[in-house]
Amino acid sequence: MRSATGLWSWSRQPCRKNNLNLASPSDALAVRGSAFDELDELARDERFVLCRARRKDDGASVLLERPLDAAPSAADIALLAREFELLRSLPLDSITKPIELLTDALVLEDHGAR
Repeated sequence: MRSATGLWSWSRQPCRKNNLNLASPSDALAVRGSAFDELDELARDERFVLCRARRKDDGASVLLERPLDAAPSAADIALLAREFELLRSLPLDSITKPIELLTDALVLEDHGAR
């Protein structure tokens, strides 16, 4: 669930692996033309899904937040951009840092990868 600021609240339900309602997890991101695979869904709300993904170019584990809708609304994209700017501006070591903002997803550091 999201807090009033639009950021994820970390009191979520248990993880559900590969539960994206698509043919396969890697298809979910290939449709969007991304360079990520091996998704594990960590959380979702009515508009967004937070997944653990592996970057294809270097194998790094990242968190990927993206709209559930295959054609995200301008409001969804604006919310991701706002979250990116907010997280980037906070001088705290204890928060997950954004790596990059894609056209339809926010890429975050993943310190919880196994």
